[in-house]
Amino acid sequence: MRNNTYYWYCEKRKENFSNVKVAKTVTQIKQKSCEIKNKSAQIIKDITAKMS
Repeated sequence: MRNNTYYWYCEKRKENFSNVKVAKTVTQIKQKSCEIKNKSAQIIKDITAKMS
């Protein structure tokens, strides 16, 4: 039982980290789309490439 709780806790924390990363990426995409006149697909491609 204890191992399952630990495993769940680790997975939960990974998910929270991922959510923060996604939120930051979405914010970057919104900011860039206002600043730059590039196509939306190009902006998304550029920012997601930097995420990796």
